[in-house]
Amino acid sequence: MKKEDVLNTLLVLGAILGVIGFILSLAYNPSTTTVVEEDEESSPSLEEISKPFSRVPLGEGVELAANYTANSTEIHPLVILNERGSMSNWTSMIPSSWQPSAVEEVELVLLLKGEEKVQIEAVGPYLDSNNNSIWIRRYQYRINLTIYKAKTAEIVGEAVVWGSAPRNCTAEEPAWLRSLEGGHIEWPQIEESLIQSGLNLTLQPE
Repeated sequence: MKKEDVLNTLLVLGAILGVIGFILSLAYNPSTTTVVEEDEESSPSLEEISKPFSRVPLGEGVELAANYTANSTEIHPLVILNERGSMSNWTSMIPSSWQPSAVEEVELVLLLKGEEKVQIEAVGPYLDSNNNSIWIRRYQYRINLTIYKAKTAEIVGEAVVWGSAPRNCTAEEPAWLRSLEGGHIEWPQIEESLIQSGLNLTLQPE
């Protein structure tokens, strides 16, 4: 190989190595390296906080829970359970100021059993299209509510929350009508029952 060819080959190789070095410098630039720091331990969710209290309705208090002193002018962090001892779907309705951020903050456990459909009256007799006697049954929904001290499982309040009543029957009703139902229970009705029990969830921290 001629000397001139060798020089040309070396120049080409040098150029290639220069391009590779430039690309590598772009791929790793210490000035733009991102430093990932470990996140601080995240706060437990309301579901996680609720789990230790699943047996409070069975009479088993939670030693780590906060003491409860009845005072209608103070905020008392609470959790809401369903009849299975799991976090209730109503939990999302708790004002943020009443939501605990740790097990140690929980003062009360609120047990809300499932909604029941209760017959409150049977009105009649009416005559259907075949002149048979029929009765129209009126139904209203209710939920049983129990409030416990989280630390001792002592009951501090009980109530029955009723949904809106069905309309009254009139002297004449359609021949096909067999029942009338009231409205399902909504959070304001539960909140009102809690206020009557001394828990004013509308209170905000001073």
